[in-house]
Amino acid sequence: MTETPHAHRLGAKAGSPHTFGAAVLTVSTSVAAGEREAGGSPPIVDAIEKWGFRLESTAVVPDDVDEIKAALRNWTANRSVNLILTTGGTGLSPT
Repeated sequence: MTETPHAHRLGAKAGSPHTFGAAVLTVSTSVAAGEREAGGSPPIVDAIEKWGFRLESTAVVPDDVDEIKAALRNWTANRSVNLILTTGGTGLSPT
């Protein structure tokens, strides 16, 4: 495994009981509808694992403020999620 600069500040060693949990939210109407693949998520998940974080959850929501807020609120209420990364902007939406 290639050491990431400042890795000691990020998660922790994989499998450590002190590993921090992370979640990835993809915001895209077309991905949520199954019309496209979430191209941004796999590299983010790979980075999370490389940095030593434990992947707690991933989700895809459409470009809808209420659904985005609900996903973020759910994860912020979950004490095992310490980091939330978002990705999106996969194209134009009529909404």
